[in-house]
Amino acid sequence: MLIAFSMSDPLPEAMENPYWNNSKVINLLLICMIITLLTSCGGKDHPSVSSSLMNDYKYQAGQVWQYETRKHEENSTLEILQVDMGERDTIVHIALHHLRLKNPHTENSITDELPHLPMSVTSIDASVMQLVESKEPPHIPEGYYLWKEAYETGKAGVYTLSVKEAVNAVEEAINQ
Repeated sequence: MLIAFSMSDPLPEAMENPYWNNSKVINLLLICMIITLLTSCGGKDHPSVSSSLMNDYKYQAGQVWQYETRKHEENSTLEILQVDMGERDTIVHIALHHLRLKNPHTENSITDELPHLPMSVTSIDASVMQLVESKEPPHIPEGYYLWKEAYETGKAGVYTLSVKEAVNAVEEAINQ
């Protein structure tokens, strides 16, 4: 809720509350104002907004991208599940469709989908070629929540390889 008042008005009751004067609340308000300013800048016309910050908004949940695939997976697509701000980098959570991963643990020895891969935004930048479509944000798979819990305790990471190299790494791990 936005509270508007002029300097001649008495302070609203909410601001007379001692909790309002808490420096944490004031800091939170300042951070919210800065974020609002940065996200409403419009990007290219405002050089004060870093290109990496604007690049983070390039990827939105529900987007489907063509990416540099392995030779036998030209029809594979990358779907953006969610975008999170990490401590060091933006994390783009993706699902990959129409793969041909060798997997001795499946009935036909092939896996055609990876439902969750956490990738650095720089890895996604190096891999995507063209936006195919934007649709409603997808259902977040359980793997995301398992990863997030492990990530927050330092037991999981983010792929910094290209998507193609990450698929190779997953395939290699499955087949060991």
